[in-house]
Amino acid sequence: MNIVAAGTGRPVPLGDQATFLVKEDGSHTRGNLLVAEMVVQPGFATPLQHVHHAHEEAWFILEGELEFTSGTRVQRVGPGGWVLVPIGIAHTFSNPGTTATRFIATMTPNLYLNYFYEMGEHMARAARESSGVTEEARARITSEVMSRYQTEVVDPVAWERDVLPTLSA
Repeated sequence: MNIVAAGTGRPVPLGDQATFLVKEDGSHTRGNLLVAEMVVQPGFATPLQHVHHAHEEAWFILEGELEFTSGTRVQRVGPGGWVLVPIGIAHTFSNPGTTATRFIATMTPNLYLNYFYEMGEHMARAARESSGVTEEARARITSEVMSRYQTEVVDPVAWERDVLPTLSA
């Protein structure tokens, strides 16, 4: 049994717009599960739309609202809502509101934990080396780091046109 008290967990530095507290890093589940409590502020730098090739991802919204985009389809989800993104589905998310959004993020297996550490380090370094992280730098860093974790950045319109029909067939 593993119990993690409210408000605790292993923090992953993701800048000033997001907090990420790891509740389960996979060490108690043979690497099969990553669970984190995440808080994202309005204006959180939205991840580029991407596809995971080796893990599923899910969110359970506790407070606030998240906007999920898959291809060109957009849907808002509020408290009590749950979103599952299976392998192969293009997606991204953002906080469209005016207050912080808190949610539980789960990933199976846990391969993305090191992605979050690596992204945090790269973004912090980019911010230190210039007056802030440009969109071009963010896109380059995201694409490079995601590729090491069996994830690819996709063009949402092309993905919807070329891949989505084969997934629903």
